[in-house]
Amino acid sequence: SSDQSITPLVILEGHSMNVTAVGWQWEAKWLWSASEDGTLRVWDIRVSGRASGVREYKAKHAINDACLDPEQCLLTSVDDRGVLRTWDLAGKECVSELVPDEIKSAPLPVPLQT
Repeated sequence: SSDQSITPLVILEGHSMNVTAVGWQWEAKWLWSASEDGTLRVWDIRVSGRASGVREYKAKHAINDACLDPEQCLLTSVDDRGVLRTWDLAGKECVSELVPDEIKSAPLPVPLQT
Protein backbone atom coordinates (compact mmCIF):
# COMPACT_ATOMS: atom_id res chain seq x y z
CA SER A 1 0.00 0.00 0.00
CA SER A 2 1.11 3.60 -0.53
CA ASP A 3 0.98 4.47 3.19
CA GLN A 4 3.88 2.15 4.13
CA SER A 5 6.87 3.97 5.52
CA ILE A 6 10.26 3.49 3.89
CA THR A 7 13.16 2.85 6.25
CA PRO A 8 16.48 4.28 5.05
CA LEU A 9 19.40 1.88 4.82
CA VAL A 10 21.77 4.47 6.26
CA ILE A 11 21.62 8.12 7.30
CA LEU A 12 24.74 10.19 6.70
CA GLU A 13 25.04 13.30 8.81
CA GLY A 14 27.80 15.86 8.83
CA HIS A 15 27.51 18.34 5.99
CA SER A 16 26.20 21.72 7.14
CA MET A 17 24.86 22.84 3.73
CA ASN A 18 23.36 21.29 0.57
CA VAL A 19 24.98 18.15 -0.80
CA THR A 20 25.90 18.70 -4.45
CA ALA A 21 27.34 15.32 -5.48
CA VAL A 22 27.41 11.72 -4.25
CA GLY A 23 29.13 8.63 -5.61
CA TRP A 24 29.91 5.03 -4.71
CA GLN A 25 33.10 3.01 -4.69
CA TRP A 26 32.55 0.23 -7.25
CA GLU A 27 32.13 -2.52 -4.60
CA ALA A 28 29.84 -0.30 -2.49
CA LYS A 29 32.21 -0.43 0.50
CA TRP A 30 32.29 3.34 0.81
CA LEU A 31 30.78 6.40 -0.75
CA TRP A 32 31.74 10.04 -1.08
CA SER A 33 29.79 13.27 -0.94
CA ALA A 34 30.49 16.90 -1.83
CA SER A 35 28.75 19.92 -0.37
CA GLU A 36 28.23 23.65 -0.56
CA ASP A 37 29.85 23.75 2.89
CA GLY A 38 33.21 23.34 1.10
CA THR A 39 33.87 19.77 2.17
CA LEU A 40 34.26 16.37 0.57
CA ARG A 41 33.51 13.42 2.81
CA VAL A 42 34.33 9.74 2.39
CA TRP A 43 31.95 7.47 4.31
CA ASP A 44 32.73 3.84 5.19
CA ILE A 45 29.34 2.12 5.32
CA ARG A 46 30.38 -1.52 5.73
CA VAL A 47 29.61 -1.59 9.47
CA SER A 48 25.93 -2.54 9.91
CA GLY A 49 24.61 0.18 7.64
CA ARG A 50 26.09 2.96 9.75
CA ALA A 51 28.65 5.45 8.56
CA SER A 52 31.97 5.06 10.28
CA GLY A 53 35.49 6.18 9.56
CA VAL A 54 34.42 9.41 7.93
CA ARG A 55 37.26 11.30 6.28
CA GLU A 56 36.85 14.98 5.45
CA TYR A 57 38.67 17.07 2.86
CA LYS A 58 38.28 20.83 3.11
CA ALA A 59 38.16 23.10 0.07
CA LYS A 60 38.09 26.85 0.52
CA HIS A 61 34.70 27.44 -1.15
CA ALA A 62 31.39 25.74 -1.91
CA ILE A 63 31.88 22.61 -4.01
CA ASN A 64 29.59 22.46 -7.05
CA ASP A 65 30.48 18.96 -8.21
CA ALA A 66 32.98 16.14 -7.79
CA CYS A 67 33.89 12.84 -9.42
CA LEU A 68 35.90 9.74 -8.55
CA ASP A 69 38.63 8.60 -10.96
CA PRO A 70 38.42 5.12 -12.55
CA GLU A 71 41.22 3.81 -10.30
CA GLN A 72 39.19 5.00 -7.27
CA CYS A 73 42.11 6.69 -5.54
CA LEU A 74 41.49 10.35 -6.51
CA LEU A 75 38.52 12.66 -6.15
CA THR A 76 38.33 15.76 -8.31
CA SER A 77 36.20 18.71 -7.19
CA VAL A 78 35.14 21.99 -8.79
CA ASP A 79 33.97 24.95 -6.73
CA ASP A 80 31.98 28.15 -7.05
CA ARG A 81 35.20 30.18 -7.51
CA GLY A 82 36.31 28.13 -10.53
CA VAL A 83 39.03 26.16 -8.76
CA LEU A 84 39.60 22.52 -9.72
CA ARG A 85 41.23 20.38 -7.03
CA THR A 86 42.38 16.76 -7.04
CA TRP A 87 42.38 14.95 -3.71
CA ASP A 88 44.48 11.84 -2.99
CA LEU A 89 42.30 9.48 -0.96
CA ALA A 90 45.24 7.39 0.26
CA GLY A 91 47.42 10.38 1.18
CA LYS A 92 44.42 12.29 2.53
CA GLU A 93 45.44 15.57 0.90
CA CYS A 94 44.98 17.90 -2.06
CA VAL A 95 47.59 16.94 -4.67
CA SER A 96 46.79 19.54 -7.32
CA GLU A 97 44.95 22.81 -7.60
CA LEU A 98 44.14 24.69 -10.80
CA VAL A 99 43.14 28.31 -10.21
CA PRO A 100 41.76 30.38 -13.14
CA ASP A 101 43.74 33.50 -14.09
CA GLU A 102 40.61 35.58 -13.38
CA ILE A 103 40.86 34.71 -9.68
CA LYS A 104 44.53 35.55 -9.57
CA SER A 105 43.99 39.01 -11.07
CA ALA A 106 40.56 39.89 -9.63
CA PRO A 107 38.42 38.40 -6.85
CA LEU A 108 35.42 37.68 -9.12
CA PRO A 109 33.99 34.17 -8.89
CA VAL A 110 34.01 32.01 -12.03
CA PRO A 111 31.95 28.96 -11.00
CA LEU A 112 32.69 25.55 -12.52
CA GLN A 113 30.23 22.70 -12.98
CA THR A 114 30.58 19.38 -14.72
